[in-house]
Amino acid sequence: MHDLSGPAGALARHYRGLVIERPRLVLLLVLLIGLGFLVFVPDFRLDASADSLLLENDRDLKAYREVARRYASKDFLVLAVTPAADLFAPATLAQLGRLRDALTGLEGVTSVFSILDAPLIRMTSGSLSELARNTRNVTDAGIDPLQARQE
Repeated sequence: MHDLSGPAGALARHYRGLVIERPRLVLLLVLLIGLGFLVFVPDFRLDASADSLLLENDRDLKAYREVARRYASKDFLVLAVTPAADLFAPATLAQLGRLRDALTGLEGVTSVFSILDAPLIRMTSGSLSELARNTRNVTDAGIDPLQARQE
């Protein structure tokens, strides 16, 4: 048995006396409180928009708005492809290239970025300025597919 002495015991005894031993009274009280809240339902307004969840003086929000203003484009599409063969097989890379070219040719598409365009930073030697001028990617000659996969 639990020791029901002290403040916790007194609280337990009051709870038992008020709630456990009078369940009908407790249910009636909860029902009356619920009905009382129904009076205010017509006046209830819930604003769950993203704007209501953000603070106007939030630094991250300000940074996001600056980037959005500077780069203006908010529309993008992420397309995932599951190839039948190995991702770095020449036939698969050629298929991805054709898909990239087809997407680039569509009206309204301003740019396409794919795994074929991703820079291989670890496979490019030199300083950061050289890296910025001379990035290599999966389609470049002399790229080891195993190293590209690892990167």
